[in-house]
Amino acid sequence: PDLLEAELFKEGNFELVERERLDALIDEQTLSFAGLTDKEYDFGALKGVDYFVLGSISGFSTDFDNVQVKLGSKIMYVNNQNVQLSLTAKLVDVTPGKMLAVITEEAEVNKKGRPRGNQKHGVDKKYIDEAAKKVAKSVAKSISEQVK
Repeated sequence: PDLLEAELFKEGNFELVERERLDALIDEQTLSFAGLTDKEYDFGALKGVDYFVLGSISGFSTDFDNVQVKLGSKIMYVNNQNVQLSLTAKLVDVTPGKMLAVITEEAEVNKKGRPRGNQKHGVDKKYIDEAAKKVAKSVAKSISEQVK
């Protein structure tokens, strides 16, 4: 969520409302509407919100293989890494409650590792982060194009 929020901010077409603030406003409205509080709540407090962006990671996979190579008399390992990430976001117009778009973007990062003296297991977190940044940037751009 933080990466998508940062990329939406960079697009420059949005004033973003922090989710914690939005959750608090919705909770207060719900309690007031249900009559569970004496406090009168201003239901217009969400007036400035035009769109909701809802999203989830819709696909994620990592893969690596340790390839044994011989360099002179030494045995080394090359760790090839692959990360694939898909993000699906829904853009909702708040006023009519109408879904404007469902956007799915994918990113992939493939890295060839350097020879090492021992086997390295797993995928480096930095490659997962790199894929996440790519997909968040793509989704933010698509959302921005939808609301122009």
